[in-house]
Parts: sequence; C-alpha cells; structure tokens
Amino acid sequence: MEPVPVLALGSSVISAVMEFWLRRQKSRSEPLDQFLDTQVSDPLDRRRLARRVDSLVDTVVASLSADAGYEQLDDDSRARVVNAVRTTLEQASLSPADLKEDADRLLAIIKERAGVTLVFADEQQVYEALLAKTVAVLLTAVAVLPESNPYVVAELLRNGDEIDSVLRARLEELPAAGAGDEAYRLALVTGLDQAEIVGFTLPAALRRFSLSRTYSRPRVTVEREDMPVEWALADFPRLYLTGPAGSGKTALLRWLAVDGARKSLDGLLESHNELLPVYLPGSRLGSAPSEEPRSVVDFVFQYARPSLRESISADALDRRAAQGEVFFLLDGLDEFGQKQLPRIRHWLTQLVQRYPRCRLVVSSRQAAIDPAVLTDLGFAVATLNPFDDAGVADLATRWFNTVGPTVPERVKDRTPVRLGREVVRLIRSSPQLRELATSPLMCTLICGVYLDRGLEWLEGSDIYAAFVEMMIERRDVERGVGRERLPRSLASIFLEDLAGFMLVNGWTEVPRERVLDRLDHTHATLTKPAPDPYEILDSLLVESGVLVEPERGRIRFLHLTFLEYLAAQNFLHNDEIDRMIERAHEPLWRATLVMAVGQARHRQGDRLVSALVERAQRDVPRRATLVGLLEECVRSAHRLDPVLRDRVDDLRDRLALDVDEGRPPWQLWLSTSDRAVSDSLTSWLLAEPALRREGGPVFAEGQRGRERPAPPGMVFCLSLAAGGPILIGDLVTAITAWQAARPGNDRVESTLVVPEAGVTIRISSEPSPR
Repeated sequence: MEPVPVLALGSSVISAVMEFWLRRQKSRSEPLDQFLDTQVSDPLDRRRLARRVDSLVDTVVASLSADAGYEQLDDDSRARVVNAVRTTLEQASLSPADLKEDADRLLAIIKERAGVTLVFADEQQVYEALLAKTVAVLLTAVAVLPESNPYVVAELLRNGDEIDSVLRARLEELPAAGAGDEAYRLALVTGLDQAEIVGFTLPAALRRFSLSRTYSRPRVTVEREDMPVEWALADFPRLYLTGPAGSGKTALLRWLAVDGARKSLDGLLESHNELLPVYLPGSRLGSAPSEEPRSVVDFVFQYARPSLRESISADALDRRAAQGEVFFLLDGLDEFGQKQLPRIRHWLTQLVQRYPRCRLVVSSRQAAIDPAVLTDLGFAVATLNPFDDAGVADLATRWFNTVGPTVPERVKDRTPVRLGREVVRLIRSSPQLRELATSPLMCTLICGVYLDRGLEWLEGSDIYAAFVEMMIERRDVERGVGRERLPRSLASIFLEDLAGFMLVNGWTEVPRERVLDRLDHTHATLTKPAPDPYEILDSLLVESGVLVEPERGRIRFLHLTFLEYLAAQNFLHNDEIDRMIERAHEPLWRATLVMAVGQARHRQGDRLVSALVERAQRDVPRRATLVGLLEECVRSAHRLDPVLRDRVDDLRDRLALDVDEGRPPWQLWLSTSDRAVSDSLTSWLLAEPALRREGGPVFAEGQRGRERPAPPGMVFCLSLAAGGPILIGDLVTAITAWQAARPGNDRVESTLVVPEAGVTIRISSEPSPR
C-alpha cells in the first residue's frame, strides 16, 4: 500500500485518541497542534513530543498496513479505500463518550453518521474490513493510553517509549481484517480482551488490562477428580462451569473466546482454534427480546455480538454448527433471572439437539441453577477450584508483567517476578488475605491495591470493607447487570446479623431453612418496608455473591473472612464487647476479635484490648492463647493507649517465664540478630493457619532457661509458648516456607529446640533464584 494515504489514516486515529486522552484539558474546537504547543514551552521538549506522537502514528500505520486483504487491489483502489475510511472516521466526529463504547456499537455509530459506498464491490468489501480494523485499533489505543489527567502531556514525554511498546504489543495481537468471520473475530478480541477490576477505585492503568496476557489457567473438579481446566475442556464436549462470584467463570469463557478468535489456544486446546467461538453473555440473555426467535440460529444472532450477523450468514452459521465447527460459550446463565430459566432451557435444549457435534461451555454461579437442568442435556459439571500458592504466583507475575510497563513510576525497577514474589509473601503472611486470594478476582484486586497504595493499605481492616462493598453492591452494577437490587444498607443489616448469628453458634455453613428463619427474625426488626426473606436470600446468593450455596440447601459465606469481618461489624454496632471477650479463646472467634479491634473507634478499641488483657491475667489455663491473640490485636489496631501496649508486652514476657517447670518453652534460634528478621518470622508464624488452630504461638525475646548453650552458628533466641498443642512438623513446615519466601540472597538458618521431647532440628534452605 502507498504510504501516504495510510499514514493520513494513522494520523486521524491518533488524533481521535489524543482528543479522548486530553478531553479534560482541551476544548474540541482547539486544534491539537496548537494545544500541544501551549502545553510545552521548551522547543526541545516540543520536538520530543512531536516524535512521540509520530511514533504512535507509525505503530498504528504498521497495524493497519499488515492485512493481506489489500493485495487484491491495485494502488489506486487501495488509496480510494484508505481515503474513504479516513473520511468516514473524520466525518463521524467521534466524541470521548463514543470511544467508551465497544467495537460493535462504535462501528454502528460511525456508519450511522458517515457511511461511504464505493463504486466497485471489491473495494467496498476491503473498505468494510479496513473500517472494522480501524475501529479495533482505535479502541485498543484508547485502552492502552493512561487515564486522562492534568499531566498527560508530561506523561507522554516521560513514558512515551513504554506507551508505544505496550500499544505495539497489543495491536500485534489483533486478528487480521478480512472476509468471512474475520471481522467478527476482530470485534471479539477488541471487545473481550479488556479486563477490568470493577467496584474499586484504582487508576485506570491498574483497573483495565489485557485479559489474555494476565490470565492464569485454573484447576477444576469434575466428577470428584481434580484436573487442569484444559483437560476438562478437551475431555468433555459439553461442560457446565460453576463456582461462586469472583471465582473466574467469566474470565475463563472470555479467555476462550479471545484466544479462540486469535487462533492462539495451545496444548490440548489447539484443535479448538479451528472452531468459531460464539460468545453469548448472560447480561444480554437476561434482556427480554422484542420478538421470540424463530430458530436456533436466530436465538444465537439475537444475543451474540452484532458483528457475528454481519460476518456470516444464517445458512453458513447453521451449516458450520451442524458440522461441529462452532464453539458455543454461554456466560452467566444466572444473570437472566429465574423467570427466564424455562425459556433459556428451551433454547439450550434446541441448541444441543440441533448441533450435537458442537462444543458448549455454560457458566453460572452456584445456587442460581439446578445442575440437573444441564446434566440432563449431557453436560459434565466442572467446579472451579480455589487458587493455590502456584496459581497466586502465576497470576500475580502475569499481572505485573502486563500492567507494570504502563505505570513505571510505581514499579520502581522491580521485575514482575519480584513483584509477584512480594505479593505471594504478603498473602502468605496474612490468613485473611490468604483466604481472599483463593479467588482470582480478589487476588487481582490485591495486586492492584499493592501496586497503587502499597503494603500498609493491605494490613488493616479497611480492605475487607472495600471487598464487601464491592461484592454486595458495586460489582454487578458496574458490570452492567441491570437488575433491581437490594439496597446496600439493607443488605449490610441482614449480612451482619446472619454473620453474628452463625459465629455465636459456631457455624460456618448452615441449612437454607435456618438462614431463612434468621432473615425473617431480622426482617421483623425493620421499621421500613423490605422484600420478604426468600427474595433477600436470592439477592444475597445470586446477585451479590457474598453468600454461596456450595451444595443444595447449604449456605455459607463466600470467604470465611467475610463472615469474620461482618460478625465483627455486628458486635461493634451492638456494643457486644463482653460477648467477644467471653469467646476470645475459641479459634473461630480469633480473627473476628482482631478485625473488631482494627475497625473499632479509638476508645472502643482500648476497651476491647483492656478487657482482653484482664481476662488473660485471670484465665491462667488459656493465657497463652489469649496473649497470642493480644499480639495480633495490637498489630491490627490503628490507635492504642501506650499503657495498654506495655501491659501486653509484660504479659508476653511473663508468659515465657511462667511456663510449668515440667514443660519449659520451646526455643527458636536464628543465625542473625537482625530485629527485622525476627519480626518477619514472628509475623509469619502468628499468621500460619496450621499453628493457629489450637490457639497459636506466643513469642518472647531472649533465651529462657539459659542452662542450654546456643546451637552452633545461632546467635538469637525466641522463646515460644503455645496456646495449645502444636505439631513439631507443622512448625518446621511453616519456618521452611518462610525461609523459601525470603529474597534469594537473604539466607537465614534457624534451629528449633523442643526440650521436653529432647529434639533439636536445624532448618535451612537453599536461596531461591531471583
């Protein structure tokens, strides 16, 4: 293709992107060149800025020039096509609001405003393909550029190379524009590969990112067998994918659609690249049709992306599906509501019967749909497994590798692997974060918060408030799921009361009928109208996802952390300090009390800690358990009277001295006297779930019972008193994990001495590679 016409088209694309990027500072009537000149006074910086813009134009031109569809035209025809696309784009006069639409909608807007018809059919065909590709390039560039802010010009000067590099990589992933289903594949990638953390305030660069680049493949359980998701997709032609809110169902189906559209699926899924991925989102399935479809193909066209109908005829789609060449992905059946279930089941049955050779994946949150509805149609049920440490590390590394280049000022020369390792250590050191990170949604959010706000913001109770708010109100609203919702104020009342009720009774999972009875009890205390308990439970299960139904008729909270947090809120709001102190020694209450101290107002927090200190002083049999809890509470509190902190320190030291003579404290020796190292190990062991089950360990500095000499190479001793029986193997495993998670060159050895067992264990590990 001649360079001049496509260069002009590339300039038009970048001009539209810059108008979007500068929308908060520049009026639309002001010429772009003039505006940039006024923003940069230094002549050298103006030349640098011009080169940055030219580089972006070159990147766009390279993408628009790469498609083979042009080769069927001579030079004059190519020039006419390119000029027609540029004229169409300029006459459409796109606004910033237009550029927030998806590819299908934006393409329709452009054609409504400035469609062009060329004389020759072959030119018109290439024009349609190039216009679709131009829209895809335009939206990809909009997604890559940083969020609009008062310093965007300076940001382009400072980070232009990184921005251009990310844009080039994203454009290279777009499918080629051409005839047949390629325009649909292009629209699918453009529309679905943009992942976003919804329901939480983060900079756009951290909230929006490439789904396919950050996607970490999960494991699933099918017929009681744990397996990689690729095995399940390869082995079962019809798969019903289920799991709680935030477990990654939508991400999985969108990843399949995007990589299938690119024909880049690998391994066991490589054969799926020959199939046409047809993605049907539940949010569209939930909209009532103006006219009932007359056939299965009409049903598919009604809910698929509009570009599917424009790219392939009904007869061609029917023929390909009958031959098994289509991969149907029905995402979020729970989002269309119970009233639509019979209708959707009818069309799903028709889909299976009409196209028995096609592969289908259907997803839904747990409790929304009876699995029998789909197993009767030959679907295997696959439940998404929680993330393990390897899954967390893989997701974190992929996410930082993708997002890091867009925010170099936050990365600060740390590699994605190093950032991922930091997040894994952070998650492993916090039992609450460990629970949350089993969900891909929560794990991604933890990465975003860590990069944006740092370690401190993940150490307090505020993060749980944000997570709960996201789940019970903001997530489905921001995802565009347009149902009438239970107000957050009401949802919080019912959830807090249910959490307190469950904790008081020692339950983490309860029968549905008992939950309904409790919701009915809470309902009777309200002074304003509210839905009946059945509607409330349906809302909390299906819409918010804070509650889940892992098996029919059994209800629990999505994470134990949510139960603990909401129960703490309930007890604080009811000022039930005595109840919390009375049950403080029970393992299930430990995290709730820690969260209550972290959330309490200053004086209320002092009252909680003071009451806990008094109980620890008088309850000698449970003193070790209570002192361990006090240490966590002090770490959680935002403010605490210094006198109380001193009382907690005195209790801790006394505990190590007051152990019965027949059972002296265990000793944990370190090969370093660095206080930061001992604090790190102490925090790690206090947070280890296997050690907290029976009350947890308590540490005091300095060797108690000095008749024993220091083991060879050891210089610092922590005396350890347990609040209950701790298995030596669990303690050694926890120390080994701590050593493995430390930076590669920061090697620390330790020795565990268990006097009553006559055991001395030296614990060392090879430094992990950077």
